[in-house]
Amino acid sequence: MYPSYKINADWSRLAKQIVKSNQTVIVIGTTDSGKSTFCRFLIDFACTAGMKVGFVDTDVGQSQIGPPTTIGMQIYQPIEIESEQNFLEQYQQSLDISDSLYFVGDTSPHRSLLYVLSGTRLMVEAVYKQKTDFNVIDTSGYLHVSLGWQLKQQKIEIIQPQHIVCIGRKAEFEHIVGYNDNFNNINIHYLLPHKDRRIKSRIERTEYRNEKFKSYFKDASHQQLAFNQIRGVRTLFFNGRMAIQRELQILTDLAETEIEYAEWGHRNLKIVTPTIISEITSKKIKDHLSLLHINIQKPDFLDNILVGMLNEDGKTIGLGKIVSTDFQSNVLNILCKTGLPENTKVLQFSNYRYSEID
Repeated sequence: MYPSYKINADWSRLAKQIVKSNQTVIVIGTTDSGKSTFCRFLIDFACTAGMKVGFVDTDVGQSQIGPPTTIGMQIYQPIEIESEQNFLEQYQQSLDISDSLYFVGDTSPHRSLLYVLSGTRLMVEAVYKQKTDFNVIDTSGYLHVSLGWQLKQQKIEIIQPQHIVCIGRKAEFEHIVGYNDNFNNINIHYLLPHKDRRIKSRIERTEYRNEKFKSYFKDASHQQLAFNQIRGVRTLFFNGRMAIQRELQILTDLAETEIEYAEWGHRNLKIVTPTIISEITSKKIKDHLSLLHINIQKPDFLDNILVGMLNEDGKTIGLGKIVSTDFQSNVLNILCKTGLPENTKVLQFSNYRYSEID
């Protein structure tokens, strides 16, 4: 039934115990403990038992669903297995496309804790709306530091699962999940790591991310997105009034260097210039215009940055990579799948730069 991985008796015993209707399971463990494989086993087990299964993958660095930097959600329907090979092919195809995505904007959860938690909650809610029978939540291996175990505790709190599966020795997890023993509605289960699990090197992990990115962007093309079509989030730009040409000239005179682009906010100014502006000059501009804040960027500050593309309903419809920015025409040159720019109303910016995809 499971041609691409080996199962053991402990997995089977636990699956028979927890794979039931109206149950949600969160799986935690260190890097290379076998979390993702066990999650897949639970999905397979539930699907072959005739259940509709929801899967949320919160591992932004080694994601199974969708590209890295995202939290993905996938719904699996009950499957009648005609052959082991057909089952494996259906599963592999399902990993390339998510039913729903949330763009975290980083491959390391510790740099984006708030976005990881927001995305986890939104994707779990999306699963619940699909009226699934059984749900599986995978997590990252970010665990044995203070922020890591606090992140796991917060995920448990917002997901409110019926089961927590810890892969590793019990002593490793007691300070993270032990308090749940005092709750009547949560069951904690412990599994030792699979003896046949494979430890991946840092290079292998990087190669896996690169392959996932390439797979996601394989049908992408270079397209344009006008400034006046979008709003920006997680950025100071694309939310104010764009300066007109006469204002750009005034700013150029004040700065004594060319200002390519400027955007006004409430007593703040964002400008783009190829030249470094000194603190003295910056203060002169602020004092002259009665500004509280001024943000200065170079013309290439958005190059190779990954962005989440949201439609008018606030749903992530895809990811894009900003290739370059044309401040003369006020357009973003962006690599993304065909049709996305026309439906994009908001861009979620990140600090994640990726140059491997063209």
